[in-house]
Amino acid sequence: MLKNNNNSYCGSSNNGKAMKKTVVDPNTLPFKPRRNNVISTDNEIITSIPLSIQTITENIKINGLTKSSRCMMQDEKEAALFAIKTGIYGVWRSNYLNPTYNTVQDCARIGPKSKCFCDHSLEDHMLIQNDKITFVECKNCKDCKRFEFIPTKPEEIGENWLVLRNNFNIDKYRVKCKCKHTHAEHSPKGMKRCLAKGCKCCIFDSAFLCVVCDKPWNEHTTTFETETERIKQGLPVREDFIPFSELPQLQQAVFRDKDIERIHKKK
Repeated sequence: MLKNNNNSYCGSSNNGKAMKKTVVDPNTLPFKPRRNNVISTDNEIITSIPLSIQTITENIKINGLTKSSRCMMQDEKEAALFAIKTGIYGVWRSNYLNPTYNTVQDCARIGPKSKCFCDHSLEDHMLIQNDKITFVECKNCKDCKRFEFIPTKPEEIGENWLVLRNNFNIDKYRVKCKCKHTHAEHSPKGMKRCLAKGCKCCIFDSAFLCVVCDKPWNEHTTTFETETERIKQGLPVREDFIPFSELPQLQQAVFRDKDIERIHKKK
């Protein structure tokens, strides 16, 4: 992996060919990119010099997304559809207001497949009785008392280049503490001390930053709200909660399915 003069990363695709570089203005996107990398397609990395949304959309239509980017956006979409269906909106929220709009900053949507710090899914923290969902302590580990979202993909922490490594395995990927051990090697309770043999780390201090707000993991809060609570705060709900709702053409290019069309038709 090589680094060029403008701090964007360039490398090779899986077939060994040079990776083409495209640029995009971060101000035109519905999220704040960090480290110049925004989203990856199978043939290129998009970085941060002005380019129209129409051009980005056409590029995605032609080249598609990388497997990791596709999985990340699919998880976001499924989390949004889960919220619309249940009326419960799960978000990973920055403890700081969005500096542009002076509103709360939701950095990730939380769905049934989202992972907790304890390394188990939200489904493992859900109790469903009479069609009512209650969030409880983890069913698979005794120390986790409540769900706390943890990023599971390099794109969520601005490290898109990791997926270009030949030996990268998304199933084994875990974010790390500054002690160099993963979140799965830390206790999910209390201050989340490290359980690795010989490690004296007594608190999980993330060695990564959120790609949306540029803040560490411990400066976020996992929040669950009803639709009514979000409306009172002026936050997006229903079809507006789906990723890229502000940019319908980009939304259609990224997801390419009928689920979102059906939601918009019900509007």
